Amino acid sequence: MSPMKKCVSRVSVARALAVVAAGALCAVLTACGGGGGGEPIDGSAGASSTAAPPYVPPATPSQVPPSLPPSTPRADPYAPVAGSEPRPDLLAPQPGSTAAVGNGSEGIYGSIAGDVALIGASGKLLRKSSGDWIIGSITTTGLNWVFNPETIQFMFSDPVTGSGTFSPLKSMDGTFSAGGRSSTPWGPLTYSVENALAVNQLSVQGSWQSDGAVGLSLAIDSQGKFTGTTNGYSVGNCAITGTLTQAEPSTSKNMFAVHIDVPNNSATQGQMACTLGTSPLDGLAAIVLTPAGTYVGNGYFRSIVMTVSSPQTAFTAVPDKVR
Repeated sequence: MSPMKKCVSRVSVARALAVVAAGALCAVLTACGGGGGGEPIDGSAGASSTAAPPYVPPATPSQVPPSLPPSTPRADPYAPVAGSEPRPDLLAPQPGSTAAVGNGSEGIYGSIAGDVALIGASGKLLRKSSGDWIIGSITTTGLNWVFNPETIQFMFSDPVTGSGTFSPLKSMDGTFSAGGRSSTPWGPLTYSVENALAVNQLSVQGSWQSDGAVGLSLAIDSQGKFTGTTNGYSVGNCAITGTLTQAEPSTSKNMFAVHIDVPNNSATQGQMACTLGTSPLDGLAAIVLTPAGTYVGNGYFRSIVMTVSSPQTAFTAVPDKVR
């Protein structure tokens, strides 16, 4: 109850009982903020026989907040990035993929240190590790594997021996020795999720490009034939042609055979000359996925990881699909 309503209530009680003097009544009104409209309500001559109505202040218009411009909806940070694709699932591999129909040893393997190993269905193996390559093949018996005699550590052409085991769809483990030196752990190398990706020859059609120590630019047609160039301090400036075709054309497995014809020097004045030698290069390649954003829900973009070698040189490149 407001102070004015309390004051009027006291005056009404005083009139009903007729026991409050006029001066006292005025004092009450003064204490409560004065009489209604300044007219006497004490019963003196000329006073109204009805109590003055309580004072009601004029209505104040409702305070309406000013209109605000419509807010822009916040982008969902977990939403797929345009042009990306979801990551495949090894627990539910895409039909025809290596994980779905492979022999349990072939595929793409990686390590937390950034190593990548490509193993073909016949046992052909190329592994890029820090500063060197292991190039050769393995023979598998059940879940066991062993290096074949032609396997070498490329940098020094040292023969490699070793063996280990597979955990299907999970890992490859073991030990190896290069040049008769002490055994070194082989892995564990993790079976990559890209083995669950079903692909075909058209999956590599288009333009692909990488930068850095091994810069590579490829234009691949629908049959897997390509033209391109290299740049970067590891390979120099070369003009290249060749093929990148499915290792098993009748399947959807994610493994490709790479052949590069004898490279041509394409360096102009001031550029580094081609260092890829005078022999063709051969190797393996596979499609890998790179994150399109921070979260899994942002999706993935495609790249090609390829390792090739000749008696003179070897390189690994990971060109991205040009979108």
